This record gives sequence, structure tokens and C-alpha cells, in this order.
Amino acid sequence: MFKNKFILITGCNKGIGRSTLEKFYALNANCIACVRKKNKEFNNYIKNKKRIAAYYFDLENEEEIKNNLNLITKTYKKIDILINNAAQLENSFFLATPINNIKKNFQINFFSQLLIIQIIAKKMMIQKKGNIINIGSTSGINGNYGRLAYSASKSALMNSTQVLAEELKKFNIRVNTVAPGMTDTDMIKINSKKLFIQEEMKKMSISRLAEPNEIANAISFLASDESSYMNGQTLIVNGA
Repeated sequence: MFKNKFILITGCNKGIGRSTLEKFYALNANCIACVRKKNKEFNNYIKNKKRIAAYYFDLENEEEIKNNLNLITKTYKKIDILINNAAQLENSFFLATPINNIKKNFQINFFSQLLIIQIIAKKMMIQKKGNIINIGSTSGINGNYGRLAYSASKSALMNSTQVLAEELKKFNIRVNTVAPGMTDTDMIKINSKKLFIQEEMKKMSISRLAEPNEIANAISFLASDESSYMNGQTLIVNGA
């Protein structure tokens, strides 16, 4: 399905991003895997995989983003699909949260994502075709206690999807969002008490956390031509 397609994915080290990378690699895509820093396990995974190229940069560092993305756009003749997945989760009561922490969440979850889109979308405009998928969160729709920074930054990204879809449609570029519910990742486990997770699962019709590969399945659907009539939409995957 994705043979000869070039797909850029951020936050590939673990969780949803890692599962998404594995999914597209299995579907014969050429993957541009962006991660914050090198680690042995990730390097072992991509070793000898000729269709995966890794780039390392920190989403808090705009110069690193620009340098790496400009290198990517010069190296590859085309970028068919961009998947904005990398994220930061701040878990604290709002009145006890330093504003700088909220700014950090927005820098990683929103401003840096927009910067990446600006650079890659310009290449897609020349191609007159492209597909951008932002990874939001149901927290950006409903809000969660103690997660104002994360919820607000994800909400901003999801709202931007609709604006971008309108602005880029004339260039044959689609922009959509996948909004996962609670997913079995390190980020959720570290930032959520077991009792909170248990209470949330009771509210679901599918009473368990999502597996990262289940979110990757939704992402691959929006990345494929099977979703060709979808633009500016948010696909909620929350086990409701």
C-alpha cells in the first residue's frame, strides 16, 4: 500500500510513534524516523533496515528542527506523508504549575509541530500533493484533571488541523488528526495513577487501554488513499 511512499514520523523512539514506524515499515514505506536522542535499543531496531533513515533533534530547539528538516527536504525528492506524533505530558495541578512548564508543553506539542508543518508543507505544495496527520488526544477534547498544559496544547494542535486543511486543500494536501484515548504507553503509565486508569476504563465500552499498534492502524488508515474523502477531520480512537 505504501511502496515508494516517503513518510516522516516524529517521536519514533517508543509508544505510538514506534508502533507507527513499525507499521509503515511493514507496509513497505520509506520511513524518515525522527527522535530526540540516540539510544541503543532504537539503533538496534533500525540497524540494517535500508528503508528507515533516522534523524535526531530536540523539539525544544528550533534551530535543530530547522537544520534537520531542511536537510531532509534537500535529501529526499518528495515527502508524501507527515505524521506529527512527538509529545510532552505535564501532569500537575494548574495552580502549582510554573508557567514555564506550560510554555514547554506548548513548544513541544504545538509550536514545534507547526514549524515542522511549515517546512514540509512547502515541499508538498511544490509536489502538489501531500498528507499531514497530527496526533492529538481525547484530553484535548474533554480535558483532564491536572493536565491543563497537555490538554490545551493538544487542543490547539487539533484546532489548527481544521485551519490547515482549509488553507492547503488547493494544493491537494489533506490534513487530519488522530485523537487517541488512553493508550498503553510509558507516558501514560508514568503520569497516571493506577486507580485513575482503572476508573477511566470503567467508562469505556472496550474496558482496557488501547495498544499502540491499534492507534497506528488508525494513523495508517488516514495516511492511505482509503481515507481520500476525509480532510480537516478528527478521528477519535478511545474505546468508547
